[in-house]
Amino acid sequence: MNTASRMESTSLPGRIQVSQTTYELLRDPRPSRWLPTGGVEVKGKGLMHTFLMAEEATFPRRTPSDSTTPETLTTASAAIRAEAA
Repeated sequence: MNTASRMESTSLPGRIQVSQTTYELLRDPRPSRWLPTGGVEVKGKGLMHTFLMAEEATFPRRTPSDSTTPETLTTASAAIRAEAA
């Protein structure tokens, strides 16, 4: 199973949970949107530091000019592949 599947299966119902790697890649200017879980035990990976999106978090819409660039997509893809391995 990959990390994304584990994040879904160990999350609270209706909540978004991300790994620490994903949290760091988000570079969210308002870290208060994310709540540390204190870690969850993930089969095959051990204790993983994860974050839950705050229930009241709202995100502004992005325009094509401020969304990801090919360079950031490549960096994010590499990090996700490394985490899944």
